[in-house]
Amino acid sequence: GYSTGELTTAVNNKPCSFKVETIDSSAELRTGGVVGGSAAKVTGTNNGAVTMVPGGKAVMIVGGVAGWTGTAIEYADCVNTGAVTAKSDVKISNQLFVSGIVGRVTKAVSVNDCANSGTISIDVPLGTGDTANANLSGITSSSDQNQTITGCSNTGDLVSNMPCNAMRVGGIAGYNGGGSKCTGCSADC
Repeated sequence: GYSTGELTTAVNNKPCSFKVETIDSSAELRTGGVVGGSAAKVTGTNNGAVTMVPGGKAVMIVGGVAGWTGTAIEYADCVNTGAVTAKSDVKISNQLFVSGIVGRVTKAVSVNDCANSGTISIDVPLGTGDTANANLSGITSSSDQNQTITGCSNTGDLVSNMPCNAMRVGGIAGYNGGGSKCTGCSADC
């Protein structure tokens, strides 16, 4: 789902699996343990496994708490203990964003005092000549601009079968774009 209102003390204790049989390569699939996407502040906990299994070559965005944010908001005191996985038997040619707290951020978002202890993994084959790239991390997998990450921690394992030249991996952030800052964070993964 997508939230335009503030989510506070939201808790998910059940596994979430998002499976699509066939999908166009230009589609973006977004899922999270608490919310697929949000336009307002999120304070949430996910304790269930989150799995995305596409049946095509779509952009996959998966987060333990939230999949995607395209608005300048705050993630505060979020916790993920569940495994987060992007898995497919289909060879991909697009982007993957997989993370413990929020999968992909495209605006100036602040992520404060959040923690991940779940295993974050990508299990997707690459096709010959494919140009896919993947962002894998404990807190946020990718930020396009001005993201601030403060006081966050990751102790979850980061696992992938993709070639290194296709990966951006970080204990806290997989990719932190222009103007982004990370302060007072720790990773033990």
